[in-house]
Amino acid sequence: MYNYIYAGIISGKHIYKSKKKKPALREQKQPRHGVSIDLRPGVINSRISFGHWEGDSVLGKREKGETLFVLTERKTRQNIVLRSHKLAYETSDAFLNLKKQCPEIFKSITFDNGSEFSCFDQIERTGTDVYFCHPYSSWERGSNEKQNQMIRRKIKKGTRIENYSDAQIQAVQTWLNNYPREIFGWRSSADLFAEECAKIGIDVKKIKFFE
Repeated sequence: MYNYIYAGIISGKHIYKSKKKKPALREQKQPRHGVSIDLRPGVINSRISFGHWEGDSVLGKREKGETLFVLTERKTRQNIVLRSHKLAYETSDAFLNLKKQCPEIFKSITFDNGSEFSCFDQIERTGTDVYFCHPYSSWERGSNEKQNQMIRRKIKKGTRIENYSDAQIQAVQTWLNNYPREIFGWRSSADLFAEECAKIGIDVKKIKFFE
């Protein structure tokens, strides 16, 4: 019809042509607390250094119920999966308990802006650097996000974490860490993690949270 109007064959005085609006670009806001990922050193971004982690929560049926606190080491993609709640003090305590067992492997961690990470200052006081992604930017901790998607193969979305035993959650962690990964030439994260630990004199078999 508009071709006929433009050619002068018919009149278009009674036809209204709306203007297309360009979609508004979402402003990339700064994290609401802590140090922005923008300030994270290049050595962490490049994944050439071992001991830098990403963390997030996997929710159950309700946010008020149990959750899974999932940590992913950026270089090896090794995972730690812990039963938790979406509570700041419980999340920070869980991380601090891990660090007490093996402080050398926790150099930094990157979180999203969830309220459960608001006690990050307790983690920083132990010497672990904490960085925060921009809001609505889950790809900035993409390794952890991918592992959380894999967890959903075993623990379906909308189911209560309370329905799973400790042994089942441990089995999910073991499955993730022993999964052959194409990015590593079909080697597992567990193999690479053990090698990195050996370089700094740590026997991975003695780390309790991987038993």
